[in-house]
Amino acid sequence: MATRRRSSGTRRAPSTRSRRRSGALSLPSLGPGWKISPDVTRSLVGVFLLALGAITLIALALPGEGTLTKWWRDSFAPFFGSGRWLLPFVLLAAGVYVERASTAAGGWQLTLLGAAVAFAAALPPRSARAGLPV
Repeated sequence: MATRRRSSGTRRAPSTRSRRRSGALSLPSLGPGWKISPDVTRSLVGVFLLALGAITLIALALPGEGTLTKWWRDSFAPFFGSGRWLLPFVLLAAGVYVERASTAAGGWQLTLLGAAVAFAAALPPRSARAGLPV
């Protein structure tokens, strides 16, 4: 029976890939040949915000009692209180900003996060929305 001897030479360290972080929002890989550029990611987020704002505005503005409209309105009304009337315009403005922001300048993610925090901070306290004493 033949045996194979290991050489006592130096071992190679496992190779490590260096990853460059561009500060862009990273989406999961769609396969070996699929890569989403930061411009496409930014555009997808912008279109999503625009659609969400338009759907929210339609749900609030139309007085119909459709099942989908009622569900949409009732799902976020407890969280936003009277701020729900401002929500669609904030979403639409954020979508327009993200769509028009340049990727070269970067930072649109932090601006979007800051706008969300500012909107949440501007909402009335939850006890005031529920009609409870402060």
